Amino acid sequence: GLVVVGGWAPQRGQAAARPPWALVVLAVGLLALALLLRGFNTTHIPVTFTGDEGSSAINAEGFASGRIDNLFGVGWHGFPSLYYSLQSLPILLFGRDAAAARLSSVVAGALTVVAVYFMGRSLFGHKAGLAAGLFLAGFNFHLHFSRIGLNNAWDGLAYVLVFGSVWHGWKTERRASFMLAGLALGLSQYFYPSTRMLFVVVPGWLLVVGLLNRQRLARLLPDLAL
Repeated sequence: GLVVVGGWAPQRGQAAARPPWALVVLAVGLLALALLLRGFNTTHIPVTFTGDEGSSAINAEGFASGRIDNLFGVGWHGFPSLYYSLQSLPILLFGRDAAAARLSSVVAGALTVVAVYFMGRSLFGHKAGLAAGLFLAGFNFHLHFSRIGLNNAWDGLAYVLVFGSVWHGWKTERRASFMLAGLALGLSQYFYPSTRMLFVVVPGWLLVVGLLNRQRLARLLPDLAL
């Protein structure tokens, strides 16, 4: 928290601007659509509540009941416990059933749709970002993993947040974007193991673009270090 507060800075040479209302409305609309598609009838779709989901939910129920209280321990299958603490919140609110055990994945999947829109918008413009967000909203593979009570859906969100933030920071030279990338990169390690590849892909990309634009790399080194 102290690093974020101490390192935060507005865009170089410009005051921090508020996002336009149209952008906010569009993002909320995408979020609502993604939540509807992922959250509808999760009790019966998918029809099978697997043993893996059950084991994960048992760990989450341990947080809900107070039997487990260590966010930084290790739970079922050797996964970090932070995910199970998040999964426990809907169980605590709505009870011990399949829909509650799956709700955290629903939220992660829906947030990924919005993040894909912003990433695509930064990379290729508004139309491309909107097309990417709408595609992901209804993509059957992502829908499936957003409707099961496991930690896989969170890795997709982490990848989009890290890639999108690093690119936006490189493009606009905004320190806040690099701060978001670092926070997402660190927190992502508490979910599924596929996020470990980010520690290879992100430095590799920065090395390539840094060699192509050494002056920008030199200017951004303090932000990258943060």
